[in-house]
Amino acid sequence: MPDRLSAKAGPKLILEARGFDLRRALAAQGSIRIRVGRPTAGILGRLIRWRLISALARGENPSRTGSLAWCAKRLTSDAERERIASGIDDLIDTASRPPRIWSVAAEPCREEIAEAAPLLKEIRSALRSDAPVYCHGVARLKLLLADGGGSLYRPVSAGHLAAELEGVIAALGGREDSPVS
Repeated sequence: MPDRLSAKAGPKLILEARGFDLRRALAAQGSIRIRVGRPTAGILGRLIRWRLISALARGENPSRTGSLAWCAKRLTSDAERERIASGIDDLIDTASRPPRIWSVAAEPCREEIAEAAPLLKEIRSALRSDAPVYCHGVARLKLLLADGGGSLYRPVSAGHLAAELEGVIAALGGREDSPVS
């Protein structure tokens, strides 16, 4: 066998040419143990993303499982923070425009958004700043923005959205006085 193998030689040929047989090495090792690490946590996290976000919003410790840690890291990433801040911009713009007549999308409560606009702008500023934010607060905000039956779209009473947003602001800063909705 020549010293240099051509690029067409497969991996098996190259391994055997160097005196290493992968099949023999695996057979001698016995059973293969697969560790659950970052790639597996990410795949599982994508499958049950909203369940993980709900757990983090309730105050679950992100270091309890790999999937929770993956979700917390993703929620507090710069890209996700900017995505949520852009969503808040869109929300404020939507509230200032007249309602769409032929839309099937759930319309947010314009009166509540107008009342809570300073709080929304404060949250947007916190997300766009370089200051760290807690995953508990980002998770609560994400659930608030996505829940079509929540206080953003169907408030229980006047000022309910503002109260929820004050809790989100407290949770973003990691304060313990943030009531869980």
